[in-house]
Amino acid sequence: MKPRIILFLLMSIFIMSCSQQKKTLKPEQRKKMEDKLSQLSVIPKPMEMKRTDGEFVINDSTKLLVVPGNRQPEEVADYFKKMLKKSSGYDLPVQTMNASTVFNNAIVFNLIENKDIGAEGYSLFVKPDLVTIAANAPAGLFYGVQTLRQLLPIQIESEELVTGKKWKIPCVEIIDAPRFQWRGAHLDVCRHFFPKEFVKKYIDILALHKMNTFHWHLTEDQGWRIEIKKYPKLTEVGAWRVDRSGVTWRDRQPQQPGEAATYGGYYTQEDVKEIVAYAKSRFIQVVPEIEMPGHALAAIAAYPEYSCFGGPFTVATGGYWPIKDIYCAGKEGTFEFLENILDEVIPLFPGEFFHIGGDEAFKENWEKCPDCQKRITDEGLKDVHELQSYFIKRIEKILNSRGKRLVGWDEILEGGLAPNATVMSWRGVAGGIEAANAGHDVVMSPTSHCYFDYYQAREGEPEAIGGYLPLEKVYSFEPVPPDIDPEKEKHILGAQANVWTEYIPTPEHAEYMLLPRLSALSEVVWSPKEARNLKDFHFRMQSFYERLTEMQINFRIPTPLGFGGERTIFGETVVELENPLSTGEIRYTLDGSDPGEGSLLYGEPIKITGDAEIKSRIFLDNGKMSSLTTEKIFLVNKKKNGLRFKYYEGRWEKLPDFGNLKIKGNGRCYSFDLKEARQREEFYGVVFSGFLKLKKKGEYTFYTISDDGSKLYVDGKLVVDNDGFHGAQEESGSIELKSGSHKITVEYFESSGTEKLEVLYKGPGIEKQKISPASFFYKK
Repeated sequence: MKPRIILFLLMSIFIMSCSQQKKTLKPEQRKKMEDKLSQLSVIPKPMEMKRTDGEFVINDSTKLLVVPGNRQPEEVADYFKKMLKKSSGYDLPVQTMNASTVFNNAIVFNLIENKDIGAEGYSLFVKPDLVTIAANAPAGLFYGVQTLRQLLPIQIESEELVTGKKWKIPCVEIIDAPRFQWRGAHLDVCRHFFPKEFVKKYIDILALHKMNTFHWHLTEDQGWRIEIKKYPKLTEVGAWRVDRSGVTWRDRQPQQPGEAATYGGYYTQEDVKEIVAYAKSRFIQVVPEIEMPGHALAAIAAYPEYSCFGGPFTVATGGYWPIKDIYCAGKEGTFEFLENILDEVIPLFPGEFFHIGGDEAFKENWEKCPDCQKRITDEGLKDVHELQSYFIKRIEKILNSRGKRLVGWDEILEGGLAPNATVMSWRGVAGGIEAANAGHDVVMSPTSHCYFDYYQAREGEPEAIGGYLPLEKVYSFEPVPPDIDPEKEKHILGAQANVWTEYIPTPEHAEYMLLPRLSALSEVVWSPKEARNLKDFHFRMQSFYERLTEMQINFRIPTPLGFGGERTIFGETVVELENPLSTGEIRYTLDGSDPGEGSLLYGEPIKITGDAEIKSRIFLDNGKMSSLTTEKIFLVNKKKNGLRFKYYEGRWEKLPDFGNLKIKGNGRCYSFDLKEARQREEFYGVVFSGFLKLKKKGEYTFYTISDDGSKLYVDGKLVVDNDGFHGAQEESGSIELKSGSHKITVEYFESSGTEKLEVLYKGPGIEKQKISPASFFYKK
């Protein structure tokens, strides 16, 4: 028998013996193992993980062994070697095993054949004298290393030599494989340009979380970020805009005559090659996005002849909206221009997928453009929506002929989907369901759970684009919708986080918005659905936060768990604050001031007997503190106070006539709380009604902030019209009212994506504020 076959048999026997050990555990032994397991903190949670007795200690004589074969795993072993060397100083050689190799004080990297764990799965067995990582492919070995690093002390992440440290690994048996094949995160480098070194750091963060797809958004209205040698003005002109950094994104004015465009930057093709190679070494595919036909102002500012009416144009300085100037779909020159660009970009990205955007293409110019109208007639198309479908299908043919698969946002469904297209569903999950049921592959990325440019808390956060997406909601995401055809579930490739950077100007801010929400999403796309447990996740994140700190990665310091917002009480209660970190302390106030280091130290539940406002922060030992969190408590009379609600289901773009619809549910609530009223997260409507008691006569202004539409009526009169399918926006209206009770009715509908409804008012002696639940009464 050949030596290599003997080695494979030895490794197989070792792995089988570990598996048999698992099956023969007595109940008391299993309980003991499970108790030890709870002390392990791995993100994302492995499929199967069992703590066993003992530990393996790495020292300067530890061997890194690779099993010989047709597919050598040296690349992954070398990655681990370099990681260990920078912190421990140990320069461990990577050795190829042979018949005389001694299996002692060694870490073995072995490529095997095991159908149960797939292409990206791995097994990791740690015994006191031997560590074995086995996988079907190098990617699996790499993910095994990511788990191994999290079992090591956090100082393994240090960029400086750590002396006197014992590099211990607890003995474990892990069998692991991802749930989904697309585990992605996106980065928009167009609204703000990020340097090459940060893009690499971003990729390292993804690798730590076992994510395998980096969606790189490279072109936009506000900047073109990739060198195209045939069209140098794309970066000479399109990569630069007038600096309006002192003005909030939505309030920025377009470039004026005589203003110099100095803000921006771009990646050379050599930069791109370097980043793609770096990602490949971490088993991450890079999916480029070249936007078309919309979000193209930077491109047509450089080459206005490919627009409908020829400009002139300037690169957008901010978020004024809508931007109606897009590529002309009627000119042959447009498609030649785009094909030439694709022919330079495609060779830089060896992966399978290529993203072309396809979203938010305002088609008013196409309606007026003679070339576009002629194209519609010549191709026998019905309208501009079918013209966009024609555009996408034509681009898809170009990509398919170069061996690429087209990916687009869910707007590419409109007018007819390109034959082989993959849909990225962002406006809720409805587009993904439609595409999957039609046999197309889908990546779920709805605003409701995957838009990491949204606020992480309702207060105390840096300015963001809007929306509210806390860590816990990300963790609750289920990429496979319950109403999808079971036979089509295979078309859900996975999910992806999106980081749009309108309000994220620096790398540190991008990290803050990404983490810890990426940690939650990584568990959604990697771990078995039934294994997910929020409390357990928070427990494991305690040490993971310390690891991120050691890695010099900025992240949002969590606030006390389950705290914040508003709630009503009907009598005496207590408020409990829970620190999700293993270090630090909670300080709070009850007098309306912001808590500082000298504020009340939380030690036991806070007794509340009436209306109250509690503000809290977590303070770390290093002086950093979390954002501010406030909880407002209102004491109400259960018999007198409250609102009535009626709940409806349907899909609308504007508020329907609820009087003609079937009521799906009704009840009593004490504020405009959608969670109390609705039974699902999308495609529903609610009508709230009650009486508001006013003490003074005068002019009152009411406000609704809603995503999607809302209307507010006072005594049957429409005061605030915030109707329509839209993101979170505020509208207001005023009315003269007498003192006394007035009927308030608020209608709301949620189409898809993020749900949001807030009702505020101001009037004589009342500053603008939410209406207290104690102010509402319901008359039978």
